[in-house]
Amino acid sequence: MRILLITAAGLLARAIEKAANEAADIEPVRLAVDDLAQIRLQEWLAHQQIAYVLVVGSEQKPIQAEVPMAMVVKACEDSNIPLIMSSSDRVFGRRHHQAWPSHAPTGPEDKKGQALVALECAVRTLEQHLIVRFGPLFGLGSGGRIEKILAGQITSWDADVRRSFTCAEDAANVLLAMLRQVDCKVEPKLWGTYHYGNTRSLSELAFGRMLHDEAKIIFPELKLASLPTLSDSAEKLRRDLDCETTLATFGIKQQPVRNWIVRCLKALLDNNQLKPEQRQAESSDTKP
Repeated sequence: MRILLITAAGLLARAIEKAANEAADIEPVRLAVDDLAQIRLQEWLAHQQIAYVLVVGSEQKPIQAEVPMAMVVKACEDSNIPLIMSSSDRVFGRRHHQAWPSHAPTGPEDKKGQALVALECAVRTLEQHLIVRFGPLFGLGSGGRIEKILAGQITSWDADVRRSFTCAEDAANVLLAMLRQVDCKVEPKLWGTYHYGNTRSLSELAFGRMLHDEAKIIFPELKLASLPTLSDSAEKLRRDLDCETTLATFGIKQQPVRNWIVRCLKALLDNNQLKPEQRQAESSDTKP
């Protein structure tokens, strides 16, 4: 299965490229979003014999992605090639009581969310499309959420809104799993909008506390920046994602967020990726 990956730099882009390169049944061809202006995409798709187009990372800068996405949608329409796009919970606002199902009307709270809704609407003009929304992504890599929290680089914490934090590696695996099922040509068709996130839903502060709890076990000598002493009971609002449709349609079960945090921290340990100042702190603590 030959697929075109159109990516914007980020954790999910790196994860999907790695997963696709390691998959025996997938032959990925990669283009960066910035490359689209340099080619005639429709002719390029035909020449490369692309079966599916997968766009990852446009949710990070949806305003800047408007023009490139219009080019991709037009090329997919003219070439009759299915389009899969990652999206995020930013298309929703905050509310009480329950998570957002995939069929719920969108209601973004800022211009970035409005631009993302516009991208989704453009993709929906294609009959053959998948839109997969994720919560906040985490993973290893420069500028990633885990390193920032461990290094104390996050100074403003949201303790009020529960969201569906998702490991980028898990999100990449979900996208490819959905793609494989679509490629089986099952009936009825699986096109549409779906949600995925790790369990359980957490506020940003609760996620940070969970990360700290596991880091203290895996890196017992590591000095961690203190977190705010806000009450967990403040998590009264929700922007987390209801993933029941994904389970019912694709049989994809949500994985626990704590398990993925532990996997990331162990990978950090195995790869010796602690920053120099963190290693120095660890070394000084172990001196007699």
